[in-house]
Amino acid sequence: MAEFYKVPITVIKQQPYELGGEAARMLMNKINNPKSVNTRMLVPCSLVERSSCAAPKA
Repeated sequence: MAEFYKVPITVIKQQPYELGGEAARMLMNKINNPKSVNTRMLVPCSLVERSSCAAPKA
């Protein structure tokens, strides 16, 4: 929705379905193997620069 603001704001783009899928897999692994070690997962994201970070117009 950020692109609909009067001045489009810069945002971090994430993949919510990928995040949810990984979270579900990690939860099921923990349920099935309670003594397993905790893991950390890094999911890539990207910066979407819009007008809120643009240089001022001359």
